[in-house]
Amino acid sequence: MEGVRERTERNASLQRITAQIEELRVHLLEWSALANAHMTDFFTCEHWQTVVPHNWQRELLPLTDAELVGENECFHWVEI
Repeated sequence: MEGVRERTERNASLQRITAQIEELRVHLLEWSALANAHMTDFFTCEHWQTVVPHNWQRELLPLTDAELVGENECFHWVEI
């Protein structure tokens, strides 16, 4: 039989997970326009100007194609 301590710990864990899921939901909603933008729409509907934050634009624009698709601080290949 589950004791009070175990139930309390389980409830606290569920509350933490629920809060994390809510944070993720809010974050995904915030960026859903960018995530749902197909490349054609991205350019024709001006998603770059309206959805991509200006500080990201300033950081990404000077990069070459090779720098954009190669390894960088945010992305690197891992052999599995």
